[in-house]
Amino acid sequence: LQELALSRLRGRDEFAEAARLMHRWGKRVTCERYHIPEIDEVVKRNRRIGTGITGCLESTLFNPEDLDYAYLAILDEDRKMSKEMDIPESIRNTVVKPSGSISKVLDCKGEGIHGGFSRHMIQTIRFAANDPLIPLLKAAGHPMEPEIKLDGTLDHGTLVVTFYVENPSTLPCADEGWDTWKQLDVLKMAQKYWSDQAVSVTVYYKREEIHLIKEWLAKNLDEIKSISFLCHSDHGYVQAPKQAITKEQYEQGMSKLKPLEFELIESGGEISGTECDGGFCPTK
Repeated sequence: LQELALSRLRGRDEFAEAARLMHRWGKRVTCERYHIPEIDEVVKRNRRIGTGITGCLESTLFNPEDLDYAYLAILDEDRKMSKEMDIPESIRNTVVKPSGSISKVLDCKGEGIHGGFSRHMIQTIRFAANDPLIPLLKAAGHPMEPEIKLDGTLDHGTLVVTFYVENPSTLPCADEGWDTWKQLDVLKMAQKYWSDQAVSVTVYYKREEIHLIKEWLAKNLDEIKSISFLCHSDHGYVQAPKQAITKEQYEQGMSKLKPLEFELIESGGEISGTECDGGFCPTK
């Protein structure tokens, strides 16, 4: 028991140290010169930073005590760094952002403060039909089809590709007891003990719970900043991003897949200035 307690304290201290270092990096970013004077003035005045966390429900550190410990370490670091650099303290420091893509890169099955949609599921991702990844995904055996628009017509310029996902046993799932109210409790905890900006969250609910959700919002509106709801099933979207499947369907789908030949992916070239004329640069 003593060894477990020491291990937990070491984990908490590592969490706080990582939070301090990330905050220092974020604070330095506010010192950059931004080309639009109005934006530069706001950044320099507010010094707003968003140190975030993800994969929360897979971590033993996701609890009020450890979150508060790391959050207070960030505030302490901000005061010290602001004084050292003679710049204003940050008006906001922490956040839980959507983090869908980053979570996948970090191999976190639980994105942000989310649990799993289902123990076994398919994740559908939309690609442009001419995306260079499409032939590789097709060769690897990933099912794909044209996007079905809301009016029932097909968009052959967009392909919906299926990926099979198995969530770990350590991650609670919305269709296995991780109900609407547990999801809402987690949101309140993250907002109270970690994030001083809005917590990004999508709460899965059942249609018969709508009247209870209204009551919950009326009672807890002063404890949250933003919230999104999505009906877990019976929503009518035939190509929903996440869809529950059985273990047998998962295993059958995975058995048909081959490894992706990543070495065939061409590296992107330089981005010319004219490619960014629309306000954003293409991903290469």
